[in-house]
Amino acid sequence: QGADVDVWHSSAEGFYENQDPAQADMNLRGKLTTDAAGHIAFRSIKPAGYPIPLSGPVGALLRAQGRHNMRPAHIHF
Repeated sequence: QGADVDVWHSSAEGFYENQDPAQADMNLRGKLTTDAAGHIAFRSIKPAGYPIPLSGPVGALLRAQGRHNMRPAHIHF
């Protein structure tokens, strides 16, 4: 009871609000507090998968491992 849970995800286009100037600050982000039973509930849009940029060190690591740069759609808790 009373635990704070931060939740965030990308837009339907695959961008987080800090990557997309068209989105409002803190869009698709929230902090929820659990109820007496320790539960939270919320509704949101379906996030989209997105590519990891290949230009930096993560791109080099992915190439060295022979892996693709796509992240599946996901929600952070």
